Amino acid sequence: MSAIAKTPQPPYYAVIFTSVRTEGDNGYEKMANEMVEKIFHQPGFLGVESVRDTAGIGITVSYWESNKEYLLFGEEFIMEHELKELIKKCDLAIKQEDFDTLMKYYTDDAILVVKPGMIARGKAEIKKAFIAIAKFFNNSIVPTQGEMIILEAGDTALVISQTFLEADIKDSEYSMERRATYVFKKDSHNGWLCAIDNSYGTDLLNNK
Repeated sequence: MSAIAKTPQPPYYAVIFTSVRTEGDNGYEKMANEMVEKIFHQPGFLGVESVRDTAGIGITVSYWESNKEYLLFGEEFIMEHELKELIKKCDLAIKQEDFDTLMKYYTDDAILVVKPGMIARGKAEIKKAFIAIAKFFNNSIVPTQGEMIILEAGDTALVISQTFLEADIKDSEYSMERRATYVFKKDSHNGWLCAIDNSYGTDLLNNK
């Protein structure tokens, strides 16, 4: 059990979150740690208390000066978590060369920067490009993401990310560590889809 939060005199708001842990971590601890790290830097945050019993049932109570401040934090955190999980699914599909599944994460009119000076437009071209990329890297490419910044405005999000590529290839003319920029848009079901996939980021300016 965490320490009792030191809250001011009322009025203030309490937000109660209950959860039941299932077998295995499944990324829960990482997500929880990220949320706790962010929450302490949010405007209007007053404190938090948390407890979990041996059966895995947990209760977390956070305290806020107003409900508006918590709602803003909640929306931002959920959005970031959804996009990070989506990018992780994309990376896994690329690693497994499951390009049919990968295409489900793109808008119909999406574009992919295949390499400086070459752009694939639409799902058919993007799928064909990924097949060629996999072949170039001896069918061994493994993409992962490092530090990530997400900027959201309405139904659009810009993701700036450290992107690392590993592959069974001795020398490559292309950088295996990049500062990627991705643009995501919400679909009619309020889910995120990639509209612009540019793993080269601002390095494209060096090739003009």
